[in-house]
Amino acid sequence: MTSLSFYALAYMQKGLAASLLVGSACSVAGVFIIVRQIVFVSLVLAQLAVLGFSAAIFLDLSEMSRIFTAFGFTLIGVLYMALFQLKNKTPADATLGMCFIFCHAVSLLLLAKSTQGLEEIRHLTSGNLLSVTWEEIMALGAAWIFLMIIHFAGHRSFVFICADDEFARISGVNVKKWEILFYISLGLIISVALQAVGTFYVFSCLVFPAMSGLLIARKLFAIQIISFISAAAASIIGLSFSYIYDFPSSESIILWQIIIYLLIALSIKIKQIILRFRIARYYYKTLTRRFAALRTRRLNLKPDSNLISNANSNPKQTR
Repeated sequence: MTSLSFYALAYMQKGLAASLLVGSACSVAGVFIIVRQIVFVSLVLAQLAVLGFSAAIFLDLSEMSRIFTAFGFTLIGVLYMALFQLKNKTPADATLGMCFIFCHAVSLLLLAKSTQGLEEIRHLTSGNLLSVTWEEIMALGAAWIFLMIIHFAGHRSFVFICADDEFARISGVNVKKWEILFYISLGLIISVALQAVGTFYVFSCLVFPAMSGLLIARKLFAIQIISFISAAAASIIGLSFSYIYDFPSSESIILWQIIIYLLIALSIKIKQIILRFRIARYYYKTLTRRFAALRTRRLNLKPDSNLISNANSNPKQTR
C-alpha cells in the first residue's frame, strides 16, 4: 500500500479514532494538570483504574463491567482526595505515593491468580490500539464529550483556579466543586481508555502535548488548542509510522509525542540564540511591530455592526 491508503483498513480506522479521542481529551486535561502541578495525582488515578480492572478480571466480569469497576475505584479516590484527605498530618505527596504503591501491589496480586496474568498486565500497561472495537470507541466518545463539556462550561473557573486558588475563591469560584468535576471527568476518560490504549499511553497524552503547548503559548485556551493539535499530529504520524515499520502502535505515538515536544523546544532554543545578535533582534522587533500594526488596521477597518443597524433603522439621521 502506498501513501496513506492503509487507513482504508477497518482496524486502522478504529485505532486512529481511539488514539485521537484519547489523545485530544487527555491533552486538554493535561494542561490543567501541568499548570496545577498535580501530575502525580493523575498517575494515582490511572493506577486506581488499573486496580479496578484487575479486580474485575479476578472476578471474571464482563467487558463493560470492567470499565464501570475501574471508574468506581477512581471515583473513590477522587472523593477521598476531595473530602477525607488528611491535613497537616501526612504530606500529600506521601499519601499519593502510598496509594500508588498499594494499588500497584494489589493489582499484581489479583492478576497473579488470573489464567492470563502476564498477558493482562502487558495489556493494561501497553494496550492494543489496533484491536479496539466500535463499542469501546463509542464509550470513549461519550467520555470525551463529558470531559469537553466540563472544560467548556468551567473554562473561566479553571483560568482563575490555575492563576491562584485564593484569588479564585475571592472571585466567587467554587474551587472544590470544579476540582471534583475535573477529577471525575479525568477518571472517566482514564477508565474507558485504559483497556484500549494502556496506562503508558494515557499518561503520555496527559504530559507531552500539554508541555508542547506550554512552550509556545501563555493563555490557557491557546495552550489547550496547541496541545490538542500536537496530540492529533502525533497520533496520525505515530500510527502511520507503526504500520509502515511494523512497530507497536501505542509506543510509536508516544515516541512522536516526545519528538514533537523536543522539536518545539529545540526551535525555541535556536530562536533565543539567534535573537542574541543585535541585527536579528532589530528585524524581529520590526516584523513584530508591523504585524501588530497590520492586525490593528484590519480590526479598525471592520464595520461596526451597531452603527450599521442604527443607520438602517434611522435613515434620516444618516443623511
